[in-house]
Amino acid sequence: MKKRTWYRLDNAAKIYPPTSNSRRSGVFTLSAVLNEEIDKDVLNDAVNVVLNRFPLFKVKLKRGVFWYYLEENKKPFYVAQEPPFFLQFINEEESNDYLFRVFYFNNKITLAIFHALTDGTGGMEVLKAIVFEYLILKGYKIKADNELKTIYSPYSNNETVDDFLRVYNKKTPKQPKALPAFKITGTPFNNFGVGVITAKISIEDVKKIAKDYDTTITGLFSGLLVKIIYDNHVKNKKLKNKNVRVLVPVNLRKIYQSDTMRNFAMFSRPGIDFVNNEENVDLKTCIEVCSKQIKEGSTKEVIDTIIASNVKTEKNWLLKIAPLFLKDIAMQIGYSKLGDTLHTTSLSNLGLVSLPEGVKKHVKEFVFALGASYSSRFSMAVIGYESFLNLTFTRDFVETTIEREFIRFFTSQGVEVEVKSNYWEDNLWKSALNVK
Repeated sequence: MKKRTWYRLDNAAKIYPPTSNSRRSGVFTLSAVLNEEIDKDVLNDAVNVVLNRFPLFKVKLKRGVFWYYLEENKKPFYVAQEPPFFLQFINEEESNDYLFRVFYFNNKITLAIFHALTDGTGGMEVLKAIVFEYLILKGYKIKADNELKTIYSPYSNNETVDDFLRVYNKKTPKQPKALPAFKITGTPFNNFGVGVITAKISIEDVKKIAKDYDTTITGLFSGLLVKIIYDNHVKNKKLKNKNVRVLVPVNLRKIYQSDTMRNFAMFSRPGIDFVNNEENVDLKTCIEVCSKQIKEGSTKEVIDTIIASNVKTEKNWLLKIAPLFLKDIAMQIGYSKLGDTLHTTSLSNLGLVSLPEGVKKHVKEFVFALGASYSSRFSMAVIGYESFLNLTFTRDFVETTIEREFIRFFTSQGVEVEVKSNYWEDNLWKSALNVK
């Protein structure tokens, strides 16, 4: 079979090149914390080995006449020490034209990915492969046990398929129009950093509380975010827009039986418009409303309408024949009206990370973080491993009210929460975050 040297961007990826910049990075990170200090040289060798297994990652972004596309990158890949601002836009010169970075810091390996390449699920497969190969090169006798995609496991062309196009049905009706959402304000940092606070909490404790509210973990977190944002940013204020919405990604791989390593997620936007609905809105109500909306918004019927709307736009003949610089302008205008404007905050739950027994004993925890920007100023990412969840809050402003109230909800119920920050911001948040 002839080796493939270029790829079209998938349907979800097309929006990122024209709309991403130093103020909206389009980057998310996945970190594996090991039980030993990271050897830089071994990690570098591991990443370059793993790149042979994932051709979709061994690419650079190119501008064509009509579309951006991914072309094989023949340059070597180099890992780097994790910088303080690791959620920044990926600089092509620093990354050797790759659309991702791999950082190390003490015993942590961090994979930073430009969203045009893949989503959190696809990125996690690559991070697990890197960790596995790193441990192999360190001399550990471990096996993948068919749970990991490694250089020792078979490659399938299905991994590079744009499954949005595969499942698209042009006869699907249009999705209902969404209204703009309330936007959080705060004091900007005096640098280009992103505030990152991670809270570690027992999965069983969270499940118990979610069960008390007759919901899922994502339903609990969504409703809690809506209530906290309302109480601290909306309540008793004269605002025209009080529509608090949480963007919740839905992994489509199980719904459509997909093995793709590309972006393959859609979104529900649970929340409450408080303009005419401010009386007796308690936490229980917020959780019930959000849980119902997440359930309804995650059905195949609803997802079909969203995919159809997005793909129909891509297939529009006028857009197809327009040169790339006009497409860039059109996408930037469209994104300003239909992108970040439709949600107040983001909540992405990657679920529980599974590892083979031989690998598991070398890994302490995983951390997942979303970027924050001037148009989407606060985000929350969740990932589970063994018996704990790591909840990571990111923001581009100084105030830590949302994180503090979120964590206090659990500590007030006797749940132990371990809190830590990205190291550059330690002195800022320790005085502001008064939790046990």
